[in-house]
Amino acid sequence: MTLGQRIAVLRGLKGWKQLELSSKLWQPLEKIVEWESDKGMPDLACMLNLSKLFGVSIDFLLNGDQNTQADRDAASAIVKHDRTINLRQSNIAAMQSCRKILQEHKLPELDQYLPQLSADNLAFVEYGLFDDADLNKFSKSSLLKYNLTDLVLQYFENEISFVDAVKCDDIKVYQVAETNRRKAIVDQEQKNNSAKITHGYAHQLTTKKICGYKDYKKLSKTIGGINTSTTKFLEDRDWALEHLNYDLNDIYKVILHLIDNGAEFFCILEYNKVMEVVQDISKTKYMYRVSKDMIRLIERANNAVEK
Repeated sequence: MTLGQRIAVLRGLKGWKQLELSSKLWQPLEKIVEWESDKGMPDLACMLNLSKLFGVSIDFLLNGDQNTQADRDAASAIVKHDRTINLRQSNIAAMQSCRKILQEHKLPELDQYLPQLSADNLAFVEYGLFDDADLNKFSKSSLLKYNLTDLVLQYFENEISFVDAVKCDDIKVYQVAETNRRKAIVDQEQKNNSAKITHGYAHQLTTKKICGYKDYKKLSKTIGGINTSTTKFLEDRDWALEHLNYDLNDIYKVILHLIDNGAEFFCILEYNKVMEVVQDISKTKYMYRVSKDMIRLIERANNAVEK
């Protein structure tokens, strides 16, 4: 670090502008600018005054020598200041990179899409669409939140599950979730080679099936008399049908797709004060028929509008 840089940083640490320092030294502003840009050097009298104003030795100003505790304190403050400046610049560069990524994907630079910096630009308080561990990558949960399903499919195709799919308004996400589900089962079966696979599903107790209740743990707590076998039955299933957002545009296509791939509705029966969860075949068939009818009605309505 040069003499001019030390003067500039020490002045900044005091919170003084160049004009304030010039008035304290009884020197013209041009002199301060000249010193800080290393185009000139203070005379001995000005060096003594700078030393007193900043509370450091002349040796520290000239060469960075740390002969006194005040010099060492000033050196630590300068290091901390440099780190702060570097962090601020790094955060601003990260924001620019995020803007560039949004532009590349033809997304608007909305506040909710971009990370948000604190007032001093030293920390991120929100991460928008981006991963908090790596701002060069999108966050799957944020993309799902804003229904940016094309990007979800582009970057997270192999990670999509039904838990992700229920947050979307896109039948393609359900189809990918089902593909991933089948693949996971096949991979598991190839690993342990202990179960038989039929139509892409392994038929054994530990294989999860797509079912109805959205929160089996909550269900277990709410129903006092639920038995151990029922709890195990609930734990062995992925919950999808009643977890759906029934306001989705493609909800009836989604229901058909899930039932075609093994999803079932279930109901609770009470017998001798013990709750039992059983397959609700009637409801499953009813919802299947309703979904088919609704799809036909929607298609007719859309065709009529087009004509």
